Amino acid sequence: MRKAGRAKRCALRLLGYLLSVCPPLFATLSFFPIWKARGGAAVLAGGTVLLLVLCALPLLRGIRAMLKSPSVWGMWLFAFLSFLLIGSIVHEMRVICLFGFLGNLLGSLLFLLARKIGDENGA
Repeated sequence: MRKAGRAKRCALRLLGYLLSVCPPLFATLSFFPIWKARGGAAVLAGGTVLLLVLCALPLLRGIRAMLKSPSVWGMWLFAFLSFLLIGSIVHEMRVICLFGFLGNLLGSLLFLLARKIGDENGA
């Protein structure tokens, strides 16, 4: 019975991370190109890379929790950089934030279910 509870908890956590990261990631990729043409060469689009990092924050937060080293300055840095970019991309950010909110809300519910299953099974 314990293994079944552990498997359910792991599956719910994995699904929670997928729902927290993938919707804003796909919304970002649909609005912004990863590569930009500069002169004759293609370069990485810095704004898109920053938005992709912001999309991965739930995953990074989980990794940080596993390492037990919380970092407030990192969140301030992400906030600063995101507000720096927001002047020219307000409409796109509304859509990305909506998908991020909905995905993270569903992911949070799955994390809550996984935690309850873990508590019931004594893990």
